[in-house]
Amino acid sequence: MPRIGVNLSDVQSYEAPAHGKYEAEIKAIVLKEAQEEGKFDQMMVTYTIIDDGPALGQTASEWLSFSPKATNESMPLVSLSRTSES
Repeated sequence: MPRIGVNLSDVQSYEAPAHGKYEAEIKAIVLKEAQEEGKFDQMMVTYTIIDDGPALGQTASEWLSFSPKATNESMPLVSLSRTSES
């Protein structure tokens, strides 16, 4: 089995934002296509919190499933609102 070198000395600790609702911007959406028949695609959405306060600038990610059995109803880390640009 091959061995690889890993250096984690530059990794900063991560503290998740407190559970709640935040205004946030979507920073990335990554689609993970199903690899097997009968399975469903998923997508990972990464948000950055833009609310003023202690969570400002923190990021959070969540996986959302396209399965008809998935509810995706857990309380989201962020609440999103659409704003019009002038």
